[in-house]
Amino acid sequence: MLELEQNAVPDATGQPSGPGTVPTVSIGMPVFNGENFVCEAIDSLLAQTFSDFELLISDNASTDRTQAICEAYAARDRRIRYVRQEENIGAGRNFEFVLDHTRGKFFMWAAHDDAWASNWLEELVAVIRADDFCVRGALRFVRDGRTVVERMVPNYRRGQHLRFFLAEETTMNARNFYIYGLFDRLKLLELDRVALDSYYYPDFLFTFQMLDKGHLRAIPTTHQLYRLHDDNTGTQMMKQRLGLARWVYRVHPAAYYRQYLAIAPADKRWAMRMLIPIKHVLNQLHLWYRGFRRAVLRAENI
Repeated sequence: MLELEQNAVPDATGQPSGPGTVPTVSIGMPVFNGENFVCEAIDSLLAQTFSDFELLISDNASTDRTQAICEAYAARDRRIRYVRQEENIGAGRNFEFVLDHTRGKFFMWAAHDDAWASNWLEELVAVIRADDFCVRGALRFVRDGRTVVERMVPNYRRGQHLRFFLAEETTMNARNFYIYGLFDRLKLLELDRVALDSYYYPDFLFTFQMLDKGHLRAIPTTHQLYRLHDDNTGTQMMKQRLGLARWVYRVHPAAYYRQYLAIAPADKRWAMRMLIPIKHVLNQLHLWYRGFRRAVLRAENI
């Protein structure tokens, strides 16, 4: 495992304090070949009105200018720590790496191609409750600098596994975006992370597990900018995994349902098995609707 230098972090006024000081919030940014977008992501975090945070960037052996960009930021701001993995360890393990090597009371993952309103941390730290597992703000989907649509992520109470499972796996529901919310770090460390290594929709599976531990809540007073582009992880995954089926019909692989059932509470599994055919039909109808929107209406499928 790589050794991490424990840089000083700022206190609540933004001034650097001693190396042993624990920040209120830790931010983990896993990145791979992020030269086109990582500057905007880091700048929006450094512009936060809540400044008592650390930012750990884990570079998954990028082959572009990501290293030079991130090292320059780390040299300018002592809240930033930059680590370069010796080899590509995979997206899931890189997400785990930044979680395991941060220290704050709260934690959030930050995608290298997103950005956040300046009050993002301030608002979320203020509203997170003891019975929450995660809180987050609204979503603004952006393409080429233009906001396409703004969407609120649905709230889920602890234990609402069946409602979560039945919803469609698209950004129309957007419940997977809780992975980019604010967590109590110790609670998050207790969660089984096996789903993060799944090749198919790991963010949905991992968010599903969160319902074992607490509520998932979204607030409208701040927002995350989610950039739509051809290199989005989800876009690349669909191109690689679905092929022709992506354009004709969608059948989730049996392994996906097996993973859901494996991580579900025992008393919910029988109901989930009964819901699989219903879930398939609903997703099929939704896919056709999205195809109509794209082919006929020339609309964004957000």
